[in-house]
Amino acid sequence: MTTARTVVMWAFICRPQHGSEGGLGLSWADALARRGHDVHLVTMPTFRREIEEHLASQAGEGRVTVHFTKANDDAFQRGHKGRLRFKLDYRQWQKEALRSSRRAGLDAADVGHHVSWGAILMGSRLGELGPPFIFGPAGGGQLSGRELWEHLGRSYRDDLRTILVKYLARRLPALRRTATKADLLLAANPATEVLARQLGARRVVHMLPEGIDESLLAPTVKRSRRGQEQVALWVGRFLPHRGAPLAVEAFEHVRRALPRARLVMIGEGATQEETQRRAGELGLGDAVEFTGKLDWPSVLRWYDEADVFLYTGIRDTSCATGLEAAARGLPIVGLSHSGGGGCSEYPDVGATKVTAMPTASLASRFGQAVTEVLEDDDYEQRSKVILDFAAEHTWDAKAATMSRWYAELGRTRATC
Repeated sequence: MTTARTVVMWAFICRPQHGSEGGLGLSWADALARRGHDVHLVTMPTFRREIEEHLASQAGEGRVTVHFTKANDDAFQRGHKGRLRFKLDYRQWQKEALRSSRRAGLDAADVGHHVSWGAILMGSRLGELGPPFIFGPAGGGQLSGRELWEHLGRSYRDDLRTILVKYLARRLPALRRTATKADLLLAANPATEVLARQLGARRVVHMLPEGIDESLLAPTVKRSRRGQEQVALWVGRFLPHRGAPLAVEAFEHVRRALPRARLVMIGEGATQEETQRRAGELGLGDAVEFTGKLDWPSVLRWYDEADVFLYTGIRDTSCATGLEAAARGLPIVGLSHSGGGGCSEYPDVGATKVTAMPTASLASRFGQAVTEVLEDDDYEQRSKVILDFAAEHTWDAKAATMSRWYAELGRTRATC
C-alpha cells in the first residue's frame, strides 16, 4: 500500500472523558477515525463498559475497532500511585498486546502507533509487529533538577531517575531497540527529544501529547478585571511532583500586592492536607479555596471565571490542564525547566515562565509573575496569544498532522 489507512494503536489504559494518560488513546483513535482511518485500538479491558458505550455514541463518526487484552485489575491503580510493580505490569501487558495484535492479524496494518503509556524509559515492543512504527508522543527524559527537590519530598526525588536518564538509559538494549526501530519517535518535551537522539532514534519530532476538542475553544479573548476581585486557578491531582504547596507560597506574594485576589485549587490527593496546612500557616485561610475533585462542567466554569492559571508541575511530561486553560484564553504562569510539563513550549506572551534558580526566591518571583499578568495593560493580548496557541492543538489538527506522517511512512516502506 502507498498510503496508511489501517492503523493499529496501542494504549495501555483507555477511559472516555478522562484526563491524563487514560484519555489519550481514545482521543487519538476517535480523531484519526474521523480522518478516515480504520483504527484498531489495543487496550486493557479495565474500562470496557465505558469504552463500548463511548464507541456506540460515536456511530457514524469513523471506525474504531477495539481489541481487549487480558485484564490486570490492579494495574491501573498501581500506575496512578506510581508503584514500581506497575512497570512490571506494563512490560507484561506489552507482551500480551503484541500477541493479541498478531492473533488479530494486525501485523498486516499499514502503520503501528504506540501512544500510551508514553514513557521512553519503559520502551515499546510494538516495533516488533512489522508495520512502520511510530512511538509517542513520549516523555520520560525530563528531570526536576536538584534545586527543586525540596518541593518533591524524599520519595519523589530524582536520584534514581537522574542516574537512569544521564548514565544508564543508553546502555539498556530494550530502550535502544525501541528508539532504533521507530520510523518516527515523537518526543513530548525537549529533554525527551535529547534522550531519544542519544538512544539512536533516526527521526525525532516534538509533539505535545494532549489535544483539545475544537468545541472547547473560547469564542472571545478574556477581558482584564484589573482593580476587581481576581481569581488565580490551580487544577490537578495533589501529588508531590505537582508542586501544590509552591502555588500557595507564591500566592502569598500575590495577595500582598492584590489584597482582593483569590486562589482556587481544584483536585484531591496525597499533598492536599499539606497544602491546606501551608495556606493556614501563611494566613491565607480566607483567600484560598480548596474545592476537591469536581466534574468537568464545574472545572470548565472555573476556567472561565479565573484570570490566570498557575502551573507548578515539577516533573511532568506535559501539561494537559494548561492546554485546557489556554483553550479558554486563560494566561498561564508556569515553571521553566525540563520537568515543567512542556510549558516551555507555550508562547511567551501567553505563558510566563519562571526560572527555578535561585531557589530561595522562587515563590516570590512566581508570585510577582502572577501579579504582573493580573495587572498587565495588555492582558487581552496575552489571552489572544494563548488562545491562538490552543487552536493549533485541537485533536483534529493533530490527527491531520499524524495522518500525513502515516501516509509518508507508508510510501517510504512501499519503495524499500
